[in-house]
Amino acid sequence: MKQEKFKKLVERSKRRIGRPTKYRKAYCDIIINEMALGFSKTAACAVLEVGVDTCNDWAKRHPEFKEALAIAKSLRLRYLEEQFLAAPNGSEVTKLVWALKNTNTDEWMDRRELDMKSSDGTMTPPERVVLRGIAKNGDS
Repeated sequence: MKQEKFKKLVERSKRRIGRPTKYRKAYCDIIINEMALGFSKTAACAVLEVGVDTCNDWAKRHPEFKEALAIAKSLRLRYLEEQFLAAPNGSEVTKLVWALKNTNTDEWMDRRELDMKSSDGTMTPPERVVLRGIAKNGDS
């Protein structure tokens, strides 16, 4: 009798707690198709009727969804670049450049971030700075 109760307790403890996931493998194709049309990840998640945080969580838990998101981001960038190259006028180009800058900051940005830290991780500049062969900071 005690063993049966113990077995039931063990079986109950193996059950998942909380709401079951809405994730389905078919969502991989949906997210790719939506973003390939130029929609953002947020808009594509809306089609799945979930928020971006849920999609990001799925990407952490499901490698196939993570890969689908990576493919979708690339296809979205390709779509926007195709639109940019075919844009007929300046206002359309301006909108597309803005979208591209916000889609892929690595390739489409006006400025670059510079790491000014020294090799030891501090913000202290090196003792000597040489520009175009001219020594600065005390060395002539």
